[in-house]
Amino acid sequence: MQDQKPVRKRKKKRRLRKRIRIFLWCMTGALSLYTANLGVKAFGTQPGSTAVQTVAKAEDMNSQTTSSANKSKTQSDSSVVSSDDESISNSSMIQEDDQPENTSQESQNEESQVEESQSEENSADQNQADAATIGINEAAITDNEPIAQESASLNIDPQVETIATILVDAGHGGIDPGMTVTDENGNIIWTEKEITLKAAQEFKEAMAMINPSIRVELTRDSDTSTYTDMNTYSDINELNTRMDKINQTGANYYLSLHCNSGNPSFSGVDLFIKPNDDFSSTLAQQVFSAFDAIGWSESKQVTTVDQYPLHVVTLSPVPSMLVEMGYMTNETDRAKLTDDQQRTTLMQQLAAAYSEMILSQRQ
Repeated sequence: MQDQKPVRKRKKKRRLRKRIRIFLWCMTGALSLYTANLGVKAFGTQPGSTAVQTVAKAEDMNSQTTSSANKSKTQSDSSVVSSDDESISNSSMIQEDDQPENTSQESQNEESQVEESQSEENSADQNQADAATIGINEAAITDNEPIAQESASLNIDPQVETIATILVDAGHGGIDPGMTVTDENGNIIWTEKEITLKAAQEFKEAMAMINPSIRVELTRDSDTSTYTDMNTYSDINELNTRMDKINQTGANYYLSLHCNSGNPSFSGVDLFIKPNDDFSSTLAQQVFSAFDAIGWSESKQVTTVDQYPLHVVTLSPVPSMLVEMGYMTNETDRAKLTDDQQRTTLMQQLAAAYSEMILSQRQ
C-alpha cells in the first residue's frame, strides 16, 4: 500500500490567522483611542508647553504600543506557518492576550504620572496666586498710607499721645455774623464769622502737621451758633456755652479768633489776655515774633482784660488768649484776612508759637 502524504489543514490555519489579525487590530485600535483620550485630558488641564509634552508622550506611547502589537502579530504569523500543532497557535493567542494587559498597565502608570504632573502644576499655580494675593495686600497696605496722613491732618491719630488740648473758638457764627463788609450797593461780601471759621480750621490742620500730640478742638466747625435754643438765645448764653466747652473737651488752653473793626486807618494785631496769665503773656511775645517773620503787620498790641473786659477771656478757667487778627475796615488788613494763602500762613505761625510754648512748659 502506497504511503500517502499528510494533508495540511490550510483552511483551519487560515481561519486561525484571521482571528489573530482581527484581535490584534481591535486591541491596537482600542489602545490608540485610549492614549488619544489620555492626551486630550492632559492637554485640557496643563498649560502651554506642558500640554504639548503630554500629547507627545501619548503619541510616543501609542507608537510603541502599535509597534509592539505589530511585532507580536509578525511573531504569531510566523508561528502559525512553521507549526502544524494548534496548541502552538493557542499559546500564541494567550501571549497576545497578555500583551494588551501589560500595555494597559503601562498606560495606567503613564496616566498616574500625568496626574502627578497636573497636581504639581496646580500647586505651583496656587502658590503663585497666594503670592499675588500677598502682593495685593501689601499694595493695599501701601495704598492706605494717604488715609493715615488724612487722619493725622484731622488730629485724630489714636497712636499719638496727647500732651495738651487747645479749644479754638471761631468768633460769632449762625445768626451772629460779627463784622460785615458790603459793596457799593449795600450787598454783604464778607462776614467776620466766615473768616474766623476758616482760620480756626486752618489752625487745626496746621497743628496736626506741626505737633500731632497737641489736640485741637473747635467750638464750631460750621456756620452755626453754639447755643442752639433760639427761643432763649442771647449773647450771654452764647458766650457761656463756649465757656462750657472748655470743660466738655478737657481743654488746657483757650484761643478765640476774631477780626477787628474801627477807623479805616486802624490796622494791626491785638491780643487780649488775663493780667496774671504768665503762659499767655510769654506766648504773646512769641506770637508777635512769628507774625513779624511773615510781615503780617507792623502794629501789634497786648491788652489785659482788666483794662478791656472780655467775657470769654475773663471767665476762662485755663490760660486764654483772644486774637484780633486784623481790621476788616482796613483795606490792607482785609485783603490779607480774605486771602486763603496768607491767612493759612498766619495760622501756621500761630500754631507753631503755641507748640513751642507748650513744649517748653513740659521741660
